Amino acid sequence: MRVYHLSHTDLDGYGCQVVTKHYFKNVEFFNSNYGREIEAKFDEIISLIDSRDEKSLVLVTDLNLTLGQCEKFETALNERDSKILLLDHHQTGLECAKNFGWYLLDNSRCATKITYDFFSKAYGSDEKLSKFVDVVNAVDIWIKEDANFEMGKVCMGIVSGAKEINK
Repeated sequence: MRVYHLSHTDLDGYGCQVVTKHYFKNVEFFNSNYGREIEAKFDEIISLIDSRDEKSLVLVTDLNLTLGQCEKFETALNERDSKILLLDHHQTGLECAKNFGWYLLDNSRCATKITYDFFSKAYGSDEKLSKFVDVVNAVDIWIKEDANFEMGKVCMGIVSGAKEINK
């Protein structure tokens, strides 16, 4: 099974991909901001699934979808005998989370932490990766009193200041 991982273009989105890379070897990464870019990246993923004719998992992290996108993506993947899993923390996805079992929403922690907690339960925890996840979580959901907050701000600055990271 191949994993196609679509995530946001910020520290939390890239953090989700660091976690996924730790747990899976057969992964292709895609990044998107909101709006039409999500659908364009999804269409790119669908074309890759079609060209390879294999079962796949499309993992979406740190992006919330509209109801229309959820319906479209679910239908397209069901037709290809593939699955979708969305791990997110943005409360604006609540309606979608109520309607789709594969849409996991938890606004108490960042998407990187949700992704880590989800996969570490199945595949085991990792001390170094857990520390990184805690740094991302502290800054992404703005826990100023957390000891990891200042390091998180440094990491966020590195990502936001990078010139070529989006591709």
